[in-house]
Amino acid sequence: MFKIQDDWHSEDIDTLSGGLRLDVRPDKIDKKELLDAHNVLIQRDLVQTDSGYVPFADAVSGIAQTTFQFVKKNGTEELLCVSTASVYVYNSTFNQWDYVKGTVSTLTTGTTAAGGFNLTVTAIAGFANGEKIGVFLDNGKQHKTTINGVPAGNTIVMAAAVPVGRSVAIGVAVRRAVVLTGDLDNQVSVITVPSHDWCVFTNFNNPPMRYDGVDCVVIPGLPSSGDFKARAVILYNAALFFGNCIEGGTQYPMRVRRSEIGDPTNWSTGTAGFDNLYDLEDGISTMLLIGPYLIIYRERSIARGTYVNVGGKYYDFETTVVGEGTLSLYGVADAGDVHVVVGHSNIYLYRGGFDIEPVGDAVYYKIFGSKGELNPQYTERVFAFYVEEVDEIWIFLPIGGSTVPNKMYRYSIGDKRFSDRTFNHNFSGFGFFVRTDDRKWTDLLGSWASQTWDWNSKQNLANSPTTHLCDSVTGQIYEYNYTAADDNGAIISYSIQTKDFTTPFQEFRVDYLEAAITAEDCTIDYSTDQGLSWNTIGYTADTVQGRKRFHRQFVGTTVRFKFWGSGAFELGRFGFTYRDESYQR
Repeated sequence: MFKIQDDWHSEDIDTLSGGLRLDVRPDKIDKKELLDAHNVLIQRDLVQTDSGYVPFADAVSGIAQTTFQFVKKNGTEELLCVSTASVYVYNSTFNQWDYVKGTVSTLTTGTTAAGGFNLTVTAIAGFANGEKIGVFLDNGKQHKTTINGVPAGNTIVMAAAVPVGRSVAIGVAVRRAVVLTGDLDNQVSVITVPSHDWCVFTNFNNPPMRYDGVDCVVIPGLPSSGDFKARAVILYNAALFFGNCIEGGTQYPMRVRRSEIGDPTNWSTGTAGFDNLYDLEDGISTMLLIGPYLIIYRERSIARGTYVNVGGKYYDFETTVVGEGTLSLYGVADAGDVHVVVGHSNIYLYRGGFDIEPVGDAVYYKIFGSKGELNPQYTERVFAFYVEEVDEIWIFLPIGGSTVPNKMYRYSIGDKRFSDRTFNHNFSGFGFFVRTDDRKWTDLLGSWASQTWDWNSKQNLANSPTTHLCDSVTGQIYEYNYTAADDNGAIISYSIQTKDFTTPFQEFRVDYLEAAITAEDCTIDYSTDQGLSWNTIGYTADTVQGRKRFHRQFVGTTVRFKFWGSGAFELGRFGFTYRDESYQR
């Protein structure tokens, strides 16, 4: 605070970039820190409304759990989606998800015209009433439908007719969709095996599967004659590792099962085998790599694996952290040289050593404390991931009575600050996609009006990363889009609250507030009773950048300010003038 004229003083806050700080008294936090930072993005010392998201492609059957960019050795890529019901590959030409070929397919032997329901095929073996199928039309678009009635002879009857203007030619593949029995309590663990050009995933309900660009089948040679399931999968030292296994119907929560080095189909000879981590009783939640180590995150501990190959022992596992682990398969976000761990009582950084660094103290009481928001019954649905383009960890949590993640806390690794976000939808999973080709006019199909993507989106550019969020109800996947001003049509509301500014035992009179602010809709309130009640000091809907002054005199021993509204908002520095009023006895 400094004097500006006579007995008037000014309090200047040059930035509110400190993020949430809820672990100390409201008048003791730094003046750049906030008591509320909701639906805002803090960058370049500016607080602004967060951007939103738009639908990505069409909805899938079941509930989408993850998307994954499968990059092959030759540099080509495919975007996959795994839902609770099936597996899909993204068709960028038609902006839709196509069924991946599973173990059952056949070829058409006749044509089917527009409006037709019957497919004549070489064989009907493996196809059953009600199953999902995909058949490619004459323009290359996959027609997704279900089988209507028990196939007979050489005929499969579709529930949905061939679209108007389209047809099915002779020799076209009819795919039966991959059948999965996933659920939201068991997230999908997915990795790439470059040596075999495989994408491997496991959902703890079905045997682990691999997709090789042609079909998606159970990994050959699995233990227990294929009667095998696992919670987590990772590739380490060119061997495929599974953690928390079910073998022959018996669960081994502490087991790490591995394949032969370089051969993910060999689970019984050479360096293949398993290790039971019986030094502690907690099960394996997930596995990640850091430096030369395989990190095993358990429910209440962390172990570190190393390839040793000494005296018939191939891998050595040592427990490095006891007393804290992670909540779920995706309760750990990989930021490269550091992991951000969502534990049972805090958020931590782990670098592969013998300790973890708590970094969530600022929001501890909001999430984990005795009055914390986290729903303890559904912590296995927590997920977190690193968003490279903003250098943040996004942590999705089921809050209050919600059974699925309905609130996100964003943590900036570099600036060590938190803010929170509530979306218009609740989400069950996430994924990433980097476009390898930009859009060209000659590639577009249909009319101008039929284009469903954003013309002004940076996601149209080559090598532009995008974050996918999987809706927990509809099967729709959304793309977090830095140019979207709303959450798929829902206006984004925001609010921030400053600290309590106070002079101990001294009343002061506030004269006016001045702020460098632009906003579509912003109300500025003040509270002299630590947020119990609020009064309005001003309102602005001015989208022109500049300093704005709001006059309102009031007296108190403490004051905090709140900026709230909806739509576009950006706040730089602000300040207020005041003078001593009287001494309180």
